[in-house]
Amino acid sequence: MSETEEKEPRTKVNGKLKLGIAFLSITIGCLIARPFWIEQQNVQHNEQYAYLDSIKIINPVEYAQKLYDEGHYKDAQDYIAFYQNLPLVSSEEAEKLNPILDKVLETRASLEYKLKEAGKGFFLGKSEESYGKAAEFVSEFSGVGDVRDLVTAGYSYANDKEVDLFTAGLAGAGLILTVASVGPQASATIPAKTGVAVLKIAKKINKISEPMQKSIKNVIAKVAKERKKEVAFKEFVEPMAQLGQYHKRTNLTNTIEVIGKSDSISDIPKTIKVADQFGIQAANVFRYSGPDVLAVTEKVGAEAVLKASKYGPEAVSALKTVPVDKLINDIRALGKIVANPFINMIDMIFYIVSAICGIIGSILGFYGLRSLMKIVKPS
Repeated sequence: MSETEEKEPRTKVNGKLKLGIAFLSITIGCLIARPFWIEQQNVQHNEQYAYLDSIKIINPVEYAQKLYDEGHYKDAQDYIAFYQNLPLVSSEEAEKLNPILDKVLETRASLEYKLKEAGKGFFLGKSEESYGKAAEFVSEFSGVGDVRDLVTAGYSYANDKEVDLFTAGLAGAGLILTVASVGPQASATIPAKTGVAVLKIAKKINKISEPMQKSIKNVIAKVAKERKKEVAFKEFVEPMAQLGQYHKRTNLTNTIEVIGKSDSISDIPKTIKVADQFGIQAANVFRYSGPDVLAVTEKVGAEAVLKASKYGPEAVSALKTVPVDKLINDIRALGKIVANPFINMIDMIFYIVSAICGIIGSILGFYGLRSLMKIVKPS
């Protein structure tokens, strides 16, 4: 075999090996460069948007579907109405919730569901629906509810069962106001009795916090002990009357949410003042804008709260430290960055190139080494 003939297969083998090494080098380069690229993007994003990592952005479709799946049909409809009417929600975003809304409306329109909720309101004192709560309100305002609760408390006491002192105390206060509402003092006691009736309904549907219950118990006990009209009026009748008056100009649902957001009986006037800024939508704002809605509204106003509410309660809480315009712009900008097709395309290119080059390099390297072994193998 001539020297030229001997070099020809070696040249081919060397070519395969060189190509294999080249492709493998490209693969290694992509694998090294890709993390640096991702890290560089993250550094750029994190410097400006790091605080957003602690804010959970609510997906409205998922949240509404969850409420529906759990059987909270009125809550689902209320949330959808709340979200669709927020100032920053586009018509396209609002329409995504319509299929869930259609299912909710169909369920709530059924006669079986209406009878069930109305019955739960009058007989059990528990209902998600406004007409169920209205039935309970009629029961409380007429005195039937007060008598029922006192009888229940007496029966529990006589049979060594746990007595709900909070409800029993309100029932006693309600009966006193019922009697007092006949006569010249009626103008002061009627709205207060309305407030007491709403308090009892709120208790039955777990809308009164423990601090609020403790505050009311203390006030009732103080009034009962001191037996002074001026103490009773200032610390109990007056805030109850304001609650009753708020109910008269809005609705039962809003009034219950005002109670739910108050931690003491003396907080009720302040909570009503915040609620008035949101008008008829106060209940939905209180329910869906998070635990800091009162403090944030007092600080930045109702308009800012409604803007941030699109993204969920944690976005509203962020307004304590971040201006609303910055918060909204940063959330939008970060969303665009995450969904940026150019960044995603570059990342995909790194992945595809490294995968293809790795495969080709491995194949060429394998066959190159195999051919080399045949050449150098002694005959």
